[in-house]
Amino acid sequence: MKKSEIISNKLLELLFSSSNKTLQAYTLNQRLSIPPSEFFKLIFRLCDEDLLIIDGVFVKLTMAGEQRVLLNVNNRQVKKTFIPEKFISKTELEVNE
Repeated sequence: MKKSEIISNKLLELLFSSSNKTLQAYTLNQRLSIPPSEFFKLIFRLCDEDLLIIDGVFVKLTMAGEQRVLLNVNNRQVKKTFIPEKFISKTELEVNE
């Protein structure tokens, strides 16, 4: 996954987790910690893809943006940890043991 895709997913997740799916552009830029030039390129690209709406200083997530966030969350794979058999005990420990 490209760095720009990771940052755009993070931006969409930040908007999705906000109370009314709207944040100020300044707040988003501060939370992403990227240079303003890259930030505005990203915002306008996502706006062209109809994932965001720019309303003055506010950036709002559209329904398409919400669906993309939900798809990204559902597509993440949970990695199961593998514990070797030699570390698994057959008996349980007693209290204070």
